[in-house]
Amino acid sequence: MMKKKRYELPESVAVTLLTRTPLFKTSWFVERSRDEDFFLAIQFLRRLYSYLIRMQILCALVVMYVMLSPVYSELCQANCRISRVKGLRVADCFRNEITKVPQCLPGNIEVLDLSHNRLREIHRDDFSSYSSLEILYLAENIITEIDEHALEDLTSLHTLDLSWNAFFDIPSTPFSLPVLRKLLLGGIRNPKMVEDIENSAPVTSPLVHLDLTSNKLKRLPILGSVPSLELYNVTGNEKVLLNTTMFAGLCNLQHFIDSDFSAVFESPCDCYVLEQWLTARRVDFTPFNCGTRDCTNQVPTEDLETFNNCRKLHEAQQQQMQTRKLLTNCFSSKHKTNQVFSFVIFGQLNQSNTRTEEVKTEEPIVNHISTVRGVHQNNWLFYEKREDNSFRCIHSMEIIQYDQVNDDYCDCLDGTDEPGTNACPNGEFYCKKQVSVRNFSMRLPSNRVNDGICDCCDGSDEWQNRIQNYLSVKQQKAISRFLAPCPVQC
Repeated sequence: MMKKKRYELPESVAVTLLTRTPLFKTSWFVERSRDEDFFLAIQFLRRLYSYLIRMQILCALVVMYVMLSPVYSELCQANCRISRVKGLRVADCFRNEITKVPQCLPGNIEVLDLSHNRLREIHRDDFSSYSSLEILYLAENIITEIDEHALEDLTSLHTLDLSWNAFFDIPSTPFSLPVLRKLLLGGIRNPKMVEDIENSAPVTSPLVHLDLTSNKLKRLPILGSVPSLELYNVTGNEKVLLNTTMFAGLCNLQHFIDSDFSAVFESPCDCYVLEQWLTARRVDFTPFNCGTRDCTNQVPTEDLETFNNCRKLHEAQQQQMQTRKLLTNCFSSKHKTNQVFSFVIFGQLNQSNTRTEEVKTEEPIVNHISTVRGVHQNNWLFYEKREDNSFRCIHSMEIIQYDQVNDDYCDCLDGTDEPGTNACPNGEFYCKKQVSVRNFSMRLPSNRVNDGICDCCDGSDEWQNRIQNYLSVKQQKAISRFLAPCPVQC
């Protein structure tokens, strides 16, 4: 026997309905084949019933969807406004009394603002659906805990605001995100904050901006080598212990924002040494008013090593970026093979020990501040000749005779006594003309001075004019790099 369909009219009911209709009693119906028409009428009636029932269910579902979808959307998206701002897809959930991270927002949003809500915890999968996030605001909540792996999927995140929350433990994940450049941790006021940040070392995120405002810090954390950090904001902290160790790994720091801030030091000389340290590196900061400048204290050797390692790491990163750009330019040109071949030859020449013909040798000039070779104009003040004919090393603070500057022998631990020669492995040489020209540098390691290869656009790094006859002028122009004697390219 055939099974009845779910919404079919039972045959007995259909027979009852037909036998009670006037159509069944007419002569027209009686004259025709009663059995055949009766059977067809029963089938028609059953199918009509099934169709009507299904239509009713479909209509009911449509009505429920229309009525409930706004409610569902409101509950799911928590009144978040979805828009596009400056080309970025933004979900604005600001001040909506949200207690959990919404999970029904578009998966391709790039900016998510959940600040000023009532979030308490961030769980492992709260942001797993939003892997395209670039900016995340979680400020002004009551978050006490973030799962250790909650932010690991946000590999495109470059700005993270966790300020003004109540963390039991400062999360370590932000310090290892691959492209995070801006991290805001202000107003957390956790007594263990400094220790938690130090336990997150080494910092592998390319942080450019770190905010620790209004945290009642007793001292600044020792971050290790963070060569990318340029802005360090500690506004609103009072009586914070400072020393050079806390800044040794911040070799590219440009702004130390310390308004409404007071510092304490173990000794007045520590204050003077740190002030000189920051000044020598042209960091923008508010002077500490140390009160004394008659100090012989020197920067600890460990801090100098940390600083030099940071500089080497920064230079390696910059060199890697330049190499990528150079290779990209080479492969995008019409003569790819010739340029790459010339580039390889040039690299081999740079690393090999070549015989040179010395044509002209100049004696180091140290008589006047403006004629000290290899010094940036902003650093001329440090090369001013003292009354006692002495020179103080800029970073390591040793005192040597002024005649020892640029004498082709490294006397200072930091290498600042040899800005114009290649005697110090950690020294720096500044080109005479500080202009930006493609394929040329404005600042270079001192080991590139007088190596026969033109690194400055004005050729000032090759002041000995040692002739290198390994590439013709035509070949040098093909790779846009030149050998001594250097032509002026700026």
